[in-house]
Amino acid sequence: MAFFERLDVRLTIFGSFFVIFVPLVSLMLWPNFVAAVPYLVLAELVGLGVTHFFITLALYFQRDNLRYFGSSRRRTLLYFVAPAAVLLFFALSAAAGLRENHPVFALYFFGAIRFFDFFHVGRQSFGILQIFKRPVASQLPPWSRRAENAFFVGMAALQWETFVLGGRFASDALYARLPAIALGALFVMIAGSYLGLPAHDGEDSKRQAGRRRGLLPVGYFAMQACCAAAAVYDTRLYGVGLTLHYVEYHAIMAPRCLQAPLDTERSRLDRGYAAVSRRPLLFYALLLAVVMLFELRNHVGLNAGPSTTFFIHLFDGIFFVHYLIEAFLWKFGEPHFRDTLLPLYASPRPDAPPLRSAHLLTPPALALITVAALALALPAGARDAFERRVIHRMDADNHLRWGIELLERDALERAEPHLQRAMERNPGSEAARSALAQLHQRKARAMGEGRP
Repeated sequence: MAFFERLDVRLTIFGSFFVIFVPLVSLMLWPNFVAAVPYLVLAELVGLGVTHFFITLALYFQRDNLRYFGSSRRRTLLYFVAPAAVLLFFALSAAAGLRENHPVFALYFFGAIRFFDFFHVGRQSFGILQIFKRPVASQLPPWSRRAENAFFVGMAALQWETFVLGGRFASDALYARLPAIALGALFVMIAGSYLGLPAHDGEDSKRQAGRRRGLLPVGYFAMQACCAAAAVYDTRLYGVGLTLHYVEYHAIMAPRCLQAPLDTERSRLDRGYAAVSRRPLLFYALLLAVVMLFELRNHVGLNAGPSTTFFIHLFDGIFFVHYLIEAFLWKFGEPHFRDTLLPLYASPRPDAPPLRSAHLLTPPALALITVAALALALPAGARDAFERRVIHRMDADNHLRWGIELLERDALERAEPHLQRAMERNPGSEAARSALAQLHQRKARAMGEGRP
């Protein structure tokens, strides 16, 4: 059975939408006082998100990949020189205070990188959709593939527009509404092309069978559209909207990391890699340890000099390295990748190590472990600082946003406890102080007018 035909693979990918994305986006959208919200969001962002960046580097520990990466000048530049240059640039920018000393350049530079982020996610969604639609691809209209590509590119552009305009969808502006309406119409056309299979013969049984075959790709397409729409509506929801992206990436990387053929007889590198990759719990535990060290970089050396800051922030650019390398790692047109990937995903080798359902569920479990592990790894004083600087700040941001939204709807009584909570969590917040002052003024005005 091919990899994407496995029930556990499909349940892992599709289930993450309902088990992780829907609850988290609900907790982020609707005002509440659930104390666990910052912890759950951080677990998703770090345990699934940051680990998905670093797991890409695992491919460098396989001898065949390393040999291929260095087999020509172009590949050496692409797979070694370019990633090293990216990491060095981000480390230098942290040491030199690029954002503080060159704010205009940083604004444009990091704004452009954010677009690459949105675009990269859309490309992966488009690619996985092509895999799920393979059984019905020949029956779809010729325009469907181009329409799907246009949809994901358009959603990336709309996400970037929301980000640039302050993080909230400009629903009152035509330049935001018109593209959104156009993409909504495109979504309906694409979904209709799947649900209308087959579009000939007129036999009810064939039409129903075609619709059933189209449910898998249209379901995936609809879920990714919802995830992308979350970031179009509010950039704060972007990290939560990446849940499906993170989980499916961990799922598709599992065979490549845990089942890749290795030459353990002639290569010490492969023997070392096999000792880890053939023990999935050890593999993910080491991944967790690397991510923990990466996340702790912001909680050590706060007053360090430029040279120390350089080494502390050496991997700040790991996300861009991930974007860069991922653009080439799945090209079946290249013989090396075709020969490597087809046995793993199209027709698994009988002698390959078994890939169990538990291996696919390990990354989501890893997400829950991460926050607890981070807390345990910190000394008591640093743990308190972590709570204040990260958890309390996230909690304050959520309550401030909910308080302002309720204030705009004139729900003063409901807004007040959220704004007070924001001030408690972040006493230095001018935005929370200003919103509270505005709320008190409006309450005083209402009382003076005799309104309840």
